[in-house]
Amino acid sequence: MALTLALLASPSIAQPLANTDTDTGTAADPCAQPPPSNATALQGQRHFEALEPRCLRNAAYYRQHGQWLLKQANPGAATEALERALLLEPEHLGTQLDYAQALIVVGEVDSAAALLQGLQAQPNVPAPIAALLASQLQALNQLAAASNTPAPQGLSSQVVFSQSLGGDTNLNNAPSVSNILLTYPEIDLNLPLQDASRAQSGATATTTLQWTGLLPVQRQVWLLQAKSQARQTSTATNHYQQAELGATWLQDPAAAQQWIARAEHTQLRWEGKKLYSSHKLGLQHQWVHQPHTAHTANNANAPHCRLAVGAEVEDRAFSASRATDGLYRGATLTLVCQNSSSLSIQLSTGLDQPQQPQRVGGAQHQHELRVQWQFAALGNQWQTEYAYQHQQDTTGYSPLLSRNAIRRVSRQAVRLETSGPTHWAALGSPQWFGSLELTRQSSNLPLFASRRNAAQTGLRWLWP
Repeated sequence: MALTLALLASPSIAQPLANTDTDTGTAADPCAQPPPSNATALQGQRHFEALEPRCLRNAAYYRQHGQWLLKQANPGAATEALERALLLEPEHLGTQLDYAQALIVVGEVDSAAALLQGLQAQPNVPAPIAALLASQLQALNQLAAASNTPAPQGLSSQVVFSQSLGGDTNLNNAPSVSNILLTYPEIDLNLPLQDASRAQSGATATTTLQWTGLLPVQRQVWLLQAKSQARQTSTATNHYQQAELGATWLQDPAAAQQWIARAEHTQLRWEGKKLYSSHKLGLQHQWVHQPHTAHTANNANAPHCRLAVGAEVEDRAFSASRATDGLYRGATLTLVCQNSSSLSIQLSTGLDQPQQPQRVGGAQHQHELRVQWQFAALGNQWQTEYAYQHQQDTTGYSPLLSRNAIRRVSRQAVRLETSGPTHWAALGSPQWFGSLELTRQSSNLPLFASRRNAAQTGLRWLWP
């Protein structure tokens, strides 16, 4: 499996070799015509389906179809088409090279190497083709040698510890308003909020400990995570402790598509008391999504993308107010692209059903967009994150707030973090990091509008 992954990542191996085709004079043959360069995948497939009835004995047709399938990242079907072309024209050099390429991508490396060696031994091979064969065989031999290095067995893990200092303008997640308007049937009252219910700002000290474990089981992989975080402030009323446990099962990360299952548990304590806990289960189906354009087909730095659709269910419990407990069910759509940087986009939508019928607001429609981008610049690692959340109740929230209007809440959050090495050997060479967070929440009920700015800086240690 490691060799197959390395072959797919090698630009000298992973690209179709259509430019080595040695045909001359095939332009007049309708069966040898490829789809238009701007054709979509569906249009290209229809092109070949229309030609198939009259081209069943035409090697050029199967050769063009195989080359096109390779560009569409469908090496299994490409192998079958190129085999048919070789049955009709066994000595065609371009088809043999493309067939070797398809064998490499589907993981039949030994067969591909034997074919390339046989072609290299043939007399009168054109010099450019001979050079290509030599480079391909050299790459195969190097990758095969690398794959013979024993892969780590059993559980491998990493521990991350960080300590930071910073400031926060809204330690208690209070509303932005200083007054609340109560709407009685005969009169409206505008009352000031108590000082304890208004936004409190101050310094923070945050300690985080995280453990991550990776356990391969044949082609499957288990990812295990445990994280604890504690925040200290000048007043004990704003202390909190959060713990998270997670386990993710990946069916086959090297495959073109796979299933992913995840289980999570989260618990939050505020002022030393249990405030919130949740249990979440999720299931996704993920597959490779690679744009096939003239630019990406010949660009080794083109992003490698995976698309996933899934469903999740979460039990949410509020210990201090059990009437607000809910059961969330939703769907997710995720796109992750990686090359020199990493981009992740996730959309989710669902319904939080109350576990007790008297919950104010009734069921809640919830939607979220989350975008994360990680990259390297100016000698540091950077991570940016943007999140947009929208929630709407199905029934009026309270007769005392805007005369029982249905609550709508929108929240936007932006986070930027940068980190880099310190080379402080006396302290264990930790990473330095700094972050900035901005949060804005708006609502048709002013009591649920809030603002928060936070910044922190600290050190992070990684073992091993």
